[in-house]
Amino acid sequence: MFVHAVVNNTKEAFMVRKMFRNFSLILLITLIAVLMTGCGGGGEKEFTDQDSGAIIEVSEGDEFKIVVEGNETTGYIWHQAEGTNEKIVEHVEDFFYPETNAEVGGGGRHTWVFEAVGQGETTIILEQGRPWETGVTPQKTVSYRVKVD
Repeated sequence: MFVHAVVNNTKEAFMVRKMFRNFSLILLITLIAVLMTGCGGGGEKEFTDQDSGAIIEVSEGDEFKIVVEGNETTGYIWHQAEGTNEKIVEHVEDFFYPETNAEVGGGGRHTWVFEAVGQGETTIILEQGRPWETGVTPQKTVSYRVKVD
């Protein structure tokens, strides 16, 4: 073994092997900690328009997504209705992804990202409608009750 060839003294060889084992153990523990942190402890929560009416339970600091189907080329755009308590849940971002290989005029998925910023309960309401049409009932509405602990 390499350790035996480099170190002739038995006491020194023992110390080198011990340091190598300790280093290996520290490296293994660090690797496990990094992998566990990267996993996020259960994954990100994602809800769809099919989950409308659901209760979303999250902890303060958690992010979650709401993904709704749509076709923005028709003019029907998703927007967040008034009424969400922004001291409990903040809108982080939203974006639309057309379906892959979709033809012109094809649909896609509108993703909304929210962050739980304070404890309490609030409601998120998303409505789909044409922005230029006023006084018209939205084509589709989804709502979620959010509990933050």
